[in-house]
Amino acid sequence: MIRNYFLVAFRNLWKNKAYAAVNIFGLSIAFAVSLLLFAMSYRILSVDRFHKNADQLYQGFFFANWPQKAEYQMAAPTPLQPLLKADYSDKIDYAARWCGGEGVIRYQGKEHQDCDLKYTDPDFLHMFSFPLLKGSAETGLADLKSVVISQRYAEQIFGPGVDAMGKSMEMFREGKWETFQVAGVADVSPDLESSLKFDLLMRFENQAISRDNANNWGAWYHFVYVQLKPGISQEKFEKAAQSLTKKVMPDNIADMKKEGAKPDARGDIFAFRLVKLEDVRFDTRFDRATSIWLVYGLLIIAGMILLIACINFINLTIGRGFTRTREVGMRKVLGAHRSQIIRQFWGEAFLLCVVALLLSVVLTGLGMPALNKVFGGKLKMTAFLNPQVLSWIALAFLLVTLLAGAYPALLISRFQAIQVIKSKFLAGKNGVRNALIVLQFSISTVMIICTLVVWRQMQFVRNTDLGYNTEQVLSIPIGNGQDGAKTLERMRQELSSNSQVMGISGMDINIGRGLDGSMSNSAIGFQHKDHEVKTNMVNVSHDYFKTLEIEMLEGRDFSRNTPGDSIQSCVINEAMAKALGEKEPLGQFINLHDENKTQIIGIVKDYHYASLHDVIAPLTFEMSPGMGINYIVVRMKAQSLNTSMDLLKDTWKKIAPKHEFQGSFLNDNINKLYENEERLSQIFLVAAVLTILLSAMGLFAIAVLVIAQRTKEIGVRKVLGASVGSIVGLLSKDFLSLVLIGIVIATPPAFLLMNTWLKDFALRISFPWLMVVAAGGLAVLVAFLTVSYQSIRAATRNPVQSIRTNS
Repeated sequence: MIRNYFLVAFRNLWKNKAYAAVNIFGLSIAFAVSLLLFAMSYRILSVDRFHKNADQLYQGFFFANWPQKAEYQMAAPTPLQPLLKADYSDKIDYAARWCGGEGVIRYQGKEHQDCDLKYTDPDFLHMFSFPLLKGSAETGLADLKSVVISQRYAEQIFGPGVDAMGKSMEMFREGKWETFQVAGVADVSPDLESSLKFDLLMRFENQAISRDNANNWGAWYHFVYVQLKPGISQEKFEKAAQSLTKKVMPDNIADMKKEGAKPDARGDIFAFRLVKLEDVRFDTRFDRATSIWLVYGLLIIAGMILLIACINFINLTIGRGFTRTREVGMRKVLGAHRSQIIRQFWGEAFLLCVVALLLSVVLTGLGMPALNKVFGGKLKMTAFLNPQVLSWIALAFLLVTLLAGAYPALLISRFQAIQVIKSKFLAGKNGVRNALIVLQFSISTVMIICTLVVWRQMQFVRNTDLGYNTEQVLSIPIGNGQDGAKTLERMRQELSSNSQVMGISGMDINIGRGLDGSMSNSAIGFQHKDHEVKTNMVNVSHDYFKTLEIEMLEGRDFSRNTPGDSIQSCVINEAMAKALGEKEPLGQFINLHDENKTQIIGIVKDYHYASLHDVIAPLTFEMSPGMGINYIVVRMKAQSLNTSMDLLKDTWKKIAPKHEFQGSFLNDNINKLYENEERLSQIFLVAAVLTILLSAMGLFAIAVLVIAQRTKEIGVRKVLGASVGSIVGLLSKDFLSLVLIGIVIATPPAFLLMNTWLKDFALRISFPWLMVVAAGGLAVLVAFLTVSYQSIRAATRNPVQSIRTNS
């Protein structure tokens, strides 16, 4: 019997190829897009979830309840980890510090500059499930001269197939060469979904800054991770740790109280707290957070596209069911039960869905490279072989077939046999069909509005004057193993006589994200008179403001004629001047460093040195030899931009032949700050095109069926003198009214969705209502063109043939 159902289903689909093709095409596109977006969302959400003890892994942070707003600091002081292990051993299994470092590796005379070096504690290997191919968690970081190397980097250093265990290599760190021995080889695959990656791990104590600040609670420069004991919740630990800051940092709390800070709902002014490792990247309290909007956007878009395809399927199946009323009537007269008719029609729907799913697998494979390019990911078809992913896909497929196939089958099976045989069956009310069309175009309109709003905001971001030159300035990472100040001076000497070069300077922190992938921030807090001041810090060289064309409002720049500028002077921005609370901040002395006071010699105009997601924060510039220069900035003549990169590459080869040139324009660096938004914009654009295309396909197919049912009516109207225009208007009016209702319904959720998204930007556009009009106009235009084509065909048909038709 089942074989017969599928055989009849196949014959019916083969007989109605156009109907089958529309449904298969729509469903396969929807399945493919949904599979791709679901897989990418799953990949993003699965970061850091592969660790065996993922449920017990947390990252520590400090909460400060300032009067102005609460602040959350992920950096931790050096003595914190030892204190946690000593005082909270009943609640913590392991604790490890984590920070990046710089070093050049040398083996058999060959140097390697690209080492991703990380400093950590021995507990790290017990906490995180990076497979150790050689060595063990107990011995990997057993002493200060032991290192753990990734398999990929071991092959790069020692050669493919060479056993790295026990091998010695040299590393240039902190101005000298040291010898280290490989005590472990870890599998840190590039495809591993982890926020913590490394080429080389070594003991935290190997850093001079760690040794010098072992007991300094003011040295905040690394992260701390903890693994709680089984049965110990985050809430239980945080309650126990409320006394931590009172014990080791009472001065901080006292200073905050002077500022007017009060306890929060949990009774904390300043406290150490935890956030689950797998949640860190989406927690907007922290600067490193990735917007969860990206994931929500992908899943919502996948769901909407799949819903529109299902609506098409339902409407077409129901519409086609009205053309098969005699078939249903004859089956009932011949003794078919309602359940058999349901199985017959649901069998056809299931067969269509299976074919569409198989075709979508091919389309998914074709579309995956494009998706990887947009997201910079390495998604592979093997991702769908994950049992958890397969179970979700199977569940979604069953829901789609039940939704899209069961309802039409139930509705068609209700046809009354006698009325059908006598041709007295009426299509009846089309409330469900109309509601589904409204829903389709509501979704399409939401997608169009979202696309236009995201596009408009990104245009605003690109065109906003940041307050400095981004288009003519290149940033060049100096890299490991070089003296930044000396490299900068050699660059100055090489380019001093070149007329294309307008300015050269250096800085310790890059603007935006360059080709080296690094993006960091340095901040300090200090007491100024009767209040606490926090400021971001940048160490620069001479001519920095001139090179970037940052406007000096008051005072002067750092001068070569004033040697004291390198140790006793600073320049601040307007936001810092306001934070100090001085009427005349120029010339004031501030206590940036404990050992001496620093005089403010200049005030520059506020400029957007960070993303437009953030307000302009206080910023202080120093020219301290001890802080170092890590990036060279060069401003070129506007007429020389096409040749500037080649000029700088050639110059770099002369002054640093062993180091790769990684120069990039500042505007490119800044654009990388908005990669998630750009990705969302591209996804919305594709989704808007697909949703309106699928909606138009569905509307076209419904129009064909409806107009076919009204063929005699059209013929009679023409005989009675109706014009082609009036008939086209009559046939189009009903559909266009549904589209207009969909636009009205779509506007409030689109406004709420995009207004919430826009709030993530400190600088943003107001909600562009004109975009709603544009989106609605586009939806109406597409609907009109879709329906009018079929309406004109019906209206221009010979009325005699229309009246004679059997429909």
